[in-house]
Amino acid sequence: MVDLPRVGKPAQDWTQQDLLAYNIHVHSQSQSIFFNGMSCSGGVLPSLPSTSPLSILTTPAMTPIKNPTYLSSILHSFWNRSVGSDIELDGQVYNFVRFILENMGAPYVTTSIGIYSSPTLTLNVCSTKHECYADLCLHPNFIVSQIISLLITFEFFVALNYPRWEKYESKFDLEQMRKRPLDTWLRDDAEAKLIANAIAAYDFNNYEAPKLYHDLDEENKEYVDPYFMVRDPISLAGMTWKGTCPSFYKISIGSDLVKAVQAGKYPRAPTRIYRYTPVLPEELNGGMDKFGIKAMQLLANRRVVIGCLEAFKMFLRVKWFGTAGFSPRY
Repeated sequence: MVDLPRVGKPAQDWTQQDLLAYNIHVHSQSQSIFFNGMSCSGGVLPSLPSTSPLSILTTPAMTPIKNPTYLSSILHSFWNRSVGSDIELDGQVYNFVRFILENMGAPYVTTSIGIYSSPTLTLNVCSTKHECYADLCLHPNFIVSQIISLLITFEFFVALNYPRWEKYESKFDLEQMRKRPLDTWLRDDAEAKLIANAIAAYDFNNYEAPKLYHDLDEENKEYVDPYFMVRDPISLAGMTWKGTCPSFYKISIGSDLVKAVQAGKYPRAPTRIYRYTPVLPEELNGGMDKFGIKAMQLLANRRVVIGCLEAFKMFLRVKWFGTAGFSPRY
């Protein structure tokens, strides 16, 4: 692993090889270990509050219903519009997942917290700085601090990673791509992209976001002070989505890794990241589609995913990125 090449590249171009080149290892965990003994599969779900999207746990995706809720309408529209789509699929999945999270209640969304595209992050790799951003992120209190606590990335078509900014040009001819079968289009590595963004978030949380402190009124500064301690390592929650199938991550990023990535060197100490991918109990006739678009179409699968999203809240109720459970009440 020490001899693997390390080159400067933006977060959206990272692959599993880049993770190994920086001694980063992702370990899969069972559901009970990852969620500290909580179950979110089968018929056992965490207690779902009234704000959660209960209707989508009982409404078949293709069944017309009278007086549908807004979320149920989005659910039906998503699968109807995804049929025959190609480059539009990424945007449809993005909107669908965002609607789901916005309806999951606190701490995903409160009066001061929302799901947004991340601010511009800077990934310093091999002494080269690259602008990047997570597809979605969550701030524990956006009003007083842009510090990030949750990063979300999607498995997108590689060609659609560019241009992110005007100085980057697309590597691909989209018109030529559309002449090829959809299942031959390259997809990016959502997991590697997530971890690269987490490395960039280390400097953002510790050094960039606190600069906003100086713009606050004096009466607010005392409340905000605890957010602006340099934390090493930082702890982040993460998600990747392949279509409508998520994976969940517990991420810890330390200064040794950040410095090694900046210098393009192999860090001696490994960075261990923990992942849980739900086991979906049912398959569609003909098997799951390659892009995971229909993973949540079946009610049993949908119930597992929503249960995991509910259980994952334990890692978001962390006021200052410490041990889960020491958090304000929402």
